[in-house]
Parts: sequence; C-alpha cells; structure tokens
Amino acid sequence: MTTKFVSTRLSLLFIALLLPVSLSITLVHTTAFAHSHGDKKADHKTHKHQHHKKESKAKSGSLSIEQAIAKLDQGIIAMAKTMSPEKREEMFDNGPIMHEWHTHTSAIEDAIAALEVHAKQKSETEQKNIEQSLEQIEDILADFHVATHDRKTEDALSEVKKATETLKKIKSHFYKTG
Repeated sequence: MTTKFVSTRLSLLFIALLLPVSLSITLVHTTAFAHSHGDKKADHKTHKHQHHKKESKAKSGSLSIEQAIAKLDQGIIAMAKTMSPEKREEMFDNGPIMHEWHTHTSAIEDAIAALEVHAKQKSETEQKNIEQSLEQIEDILADFHVATHDRKTEDALSEVKKATETLKKIKSHFYKTG
C-alpha cells in the first residue's frame, strides 16, 4: 500500500511540475504562430519603425508643405521604380533594392508627420480630409510592403497606382486652385 501511495504522489508531483512547463511551451508556440501567420498588414502597421516614428515627429516641424510633398513624390516614384521589371526580383529577394526602399519609407514617414502638423493650420473639415488621405498613404505603404514580401506583383503595382492617386488628393488639399 505504501508503494502505491508513493507512486501516486510522485505521479501527481510530476504532473504538477510538467503542467506549467507544458502551458508555457504552448503559449510561446501559439504566440509565435500567431505572429508568423497573422495579419501581415497589421503586423507591419504596428511595427512601423517605432523608433523612426519618434524621430519623424521631432523632425516634422522642419519640413515645409512643399518639402513634405516633394518627399512623398520622390517616395512614390521610388515605389514605382522598385517594381520595374528589372528591379522587381531584387525587391522580392529582400536585396539592396528592398533596403533602398526602406530608406524611402523613412522619408515618407517624415513627410506624413510634417503634413499632419501643417494640417492643423487648416479648417476642421480640411484637417479631417488631409488626415484621412495621410492614413490612406500609410495603409497603402503597409499593403505594398506585404505584397512585395509575398511576391505579389499585381498587388504591389496596384498599391503604386493607389499611392499616386492619393498623392493627388493630398496635393489638392494643400494647393487649392480657384
């Protein structure tokens, strides 16, 4: 009877020790799985160069409207160039073109931050419209990023078109013709 009692207690002790380890391993695996197979766009938007965002906010006051829009223009031109047939494979393979593109995204983030500051000088309605357009650009950049990493040429090219059209809207908010 004592052997069975000791055996049962050891079994319970083993289970008590094993259960937390098992749960920890399951939690780590689930978290890793969710990150690697989750919503790539959401991952990119939350990742979005957090340290750079702080720098962008600090530098944003130093860019004029014209300079910020010029940076957006240059960034969207670079976006289109990265998807040219001769550079596309290097972009998809995370080569120097991808690294060059990341430099442009930093400049675009600086421009967006500056335009957010300048939008505050507009009427409430104009400010809201500008902010919506700037959010669209951010979403487009996130979708472009995902499309390039997923090697989806047509999706990436579609995002280039959307960026071009959204840039026209942004320009119209700041450069009213009348």
